[in-house]
Amino acid sequence: MAVGDSNQLPSVCMVYFNRPKFPVRIYANKDVHTKIALLVSEIPQPKAPTTRIIGKKIFHWAKEKGISRIVSIEGFMSEQAHSPQQLPMQIFGVGTTDSCRSILDSNKIPPLNHGVIKGLSADLIKEGWLNKSEVIVLLGEVRQHYPEIRTAARVIEVLNQLIPSLSVDIEPILAQAEKIEQLALSMRDQASTTVDNEKNDHTPNNLKERMNKEMKNAFSRIRKGWDEEKE
Repeated sequence: MAVGDSNQLPSVCMVYFNRPKFPVRIYANKDVHTKIALLVSEIPQPKAPTTRIIGKKIFHWAKEKGISRIVSIEGFMSEQAHSPQQLPMQIFGVGTTDSCRSILDSNKIPPLNHGVIKGLSADLIKEGWLNKSEVIVLLGEVRQHYPEIRTAARVIEVLNQLIPSLSVDIEPILAQAEKIEQLALSMRDQASTTVDNEKNDHTPNNLKERMNKEMKNAFSRIRKGWDEEKE
């Protein structure tokens, strides 16, 4: 449908199956009864005040397009040690209005009674509160050093509950979760090994060669995974 770009955002271009894509994209469905717009960002959130400007822009763009409710997704660091296979991860909700909180309650989504929301979600929920508009923030439990495929699947389950016309099958996501998690853990372990080796050998050329080799191996595994997906 559309892309997002700004001089305030980093110069990044995503590539999927040899096709370039903007890192910030907006998708929309064609259902005349329930219209849904999805904003996807694959870059880290910029620092304030840029995040605040973007948050206000998104909020007012949604109002101009007649979007009745905004749902923003945010992660919070888990205080418990979960195994990679543990499911479901916890999801909490915060709403700007009584109707939002009623929706969360009726779908058995526990409220965040005390805490802090940061970044873009914080700006969206503040704008919603100031303008008496419906904004819901879903907070998904995440773990340090893990790609949160399972939390993403759990969030989609919740979205399926909140949006009656939405029906996304999470089984294909869960089927790939372990493969993606193991790849990420392998890359992390290789990076740690490189750091340990650097302590024993400070020769620039040797270190550079090892790092290049590790990067080539990592990208080879990622490329192999994409090829398998295409088949």
